[in-house]
Amino acid sequence: DRLNGTAIKVGGTSYAIGIRNRVLERFKVSGQTDFFNSAILLEANLTEGNTLVVLLHEIIECISRQYYLDLPHDLINTFETHLFDVLVDNPKLLQELLIYAKKLDHDKSTKRSKASKK
Repeated sequence: DRLNGTAIKVGGTSYAIGIRNRVLERFKVSGQTDFFNSAILLEANLTEGNTLVVLLHEIIECISRQYYLDLPHDLINTFETHLFDVLVDNPKLLQELLIYAKKLDHDKSTKRSKASKK
């Protein structure tokens, strides 16, 4: 539920994340991307780990669509599973990615503040 109401940026698009009941019942899948409304819906009745795997799956779906990759669904499933495993099995990698992301964000805000002073 911590993801509910947050947004993630994929390429140039921000997708609102919604944790909802009956996604599985309604769409016959645990996650669904609404490209028209830039939203990712995830089934509420998933474990925390499964929620993250499904979210990763939907992110790969977004990348495939935005960049006209037309990835087959079984390939998306393969990427989702193994990328998740790599991230979980290598927490140091995640730590380094977060440090780098914070540095980039800091650099952007520094540039914005310098530009506004001109």
